[in-house]
Amino acid sequence: MKTITILMSLMISTFTFAGVGGGHSHGHGHSHGAPKEVKKIDAEKAEKLARSKVRVLAFQEKVDASWNDAKLASAELKEFKGKKEWLVTFSNEKGKKGKTLYVFLKPDGEFVAANFTGK
Repeated sequence: MKTITILMSLMISTFTFAGVGGGHSHGHGHSHGAPKEVKKIDAEKAEKLARSKVRVLAFQEKVDASWNDAKLASAELKEFKGKKEWLVTFSNEKGKKGKTLYVFLKPDGEFVAANFTGK
């Protein structure tokens, strides 16, 4: 009788501690399949995202407010050290730190960096 009681207790405790999702179910938030393809943006979208980032930088006072009215000089998908990035260039004759601002974005539009050197 003691053996049956011990076995029953072990079985019940195993199910209790495992709980819902305690095993390795495949509903745990990630996939074991192929990685998702990154959606690439076009030049127009790159320009819009870069212009939006320039506004944020001006708001954060990392560039002066005159950059809010900067003119688009170019938006090109370039290769840097084997990786492609959008290089969106703005010109601003009223700029205090520089007259050309370079904004770097990943091919999907994620912000990388901005500077006055282009490097």
